[in-house]
Amino acid sequence: MLLAERARKRKRSDTAIAAREHALKLARPILDLHEVRGWKDFVEPLRAIFCSELGPTKEVAYDFIAKVLPAVTGENAARGTIKRFVNRCIKANRDKH
Repeated sequence: MLLAERARKRKRSDTAIAAREHALKLARPILDLHEVRGWKDFVEPLRAIFCSELGPTKEVAYDFIAKVLPAVTGENAARGTIKRFVNRCIKANRDKH
């Protein structure tokens, strides 16, 4: 019984470590930014990460970003403002290709 419990704890620990490593890999482009002057510098990569992990949940991503911005940058941005900015970024990237 004790060995089975240890094995379950080890498996949960390995899963948690793998999840953190995966999140760090996804966040690397944001973490590698030389300078972040405000939310517009990282909001599109953060939205892309959010959607890649949780599926096409853009609306939820905008809510999440609006809620975490004050903690990350000290700024406040309305959900609609974030959505418009991201949509402009996506369109600009599409037009480049």
